[in-house]
Amino acid sequence: MALAGLSTEGLLRKIKEEGIDVSEAEAQRFRDNDVDGDTVDCGLTKSMIAVLFQGSYKKQLKFNQFLSKQKESVISITLEPVSPEEWQQGTSSASSSLVTSVGLPSTFGIPIFPKSLQTKLDHKEPCQNNPKDRHTIIRVLYEAVAQHTMYPTNAEYVQAVKMLIVKYPFLRDLEGNGYHTWHMSLKRKFKFERAPLIDNDEVRRSKAV
Repeated sequence: MALAGLSTEGLLRKIKEEGIDVSEAEAQRFRDNDVDGDTVDCGLTKSMIAVLFQGSYKKQLKFNQFLSKQKESVISITLEPVSPEEWQQGTSSASSSLVTSVGLPSTFGIPIFPKSLQTKLDHKEPCQNNPKDRHTIIRVLYEAVAQHTMYPTNAEYVQAVKMLIVKYPFLRDLEGNGYHTWHMSLKRKFKFERAPLIDNDEVRRSKAV
């Protein structure tokens, strides 16, 4: 999608250029949830868009049309068939993500990634340099952690991304501790995914604990 790489402010400017009148309150929701071009490129659900444009079905529809237009601007796209097993695994992860459990177990392991991405990782390709692959890694890692908790502690975020780097050391950041950008990406992913659940009593009670 042509939006990849845009900052939150750059994304907001692009949206306004398309004729969507974004109020300051709506713009602030984009900022509060770290919604930038890369986030949109990762894929927004209807519930996420509803949070961003609360109370305006018209803006939600216009934003969906805007996203469709951006997708059409991509020259080519390869769709891979999803097996029944992968579909079942995805739906199970989504259901489990609504339940907050006791936290990340010490035996937490890195899950298997979609076949095409797993092949790249097995061949030690620098997937961290490909936005689509990087987003997929974060999505799968999010789904695995969310099965245990929707509110990971900082130590649990670090535990998850460290396990990623231990298993695939070629994914290390070139600077710093080697996993800082992965840590921040996973944290942003959780923050955004939790937004539609703010009215869920179980999630709210778990956050207060």
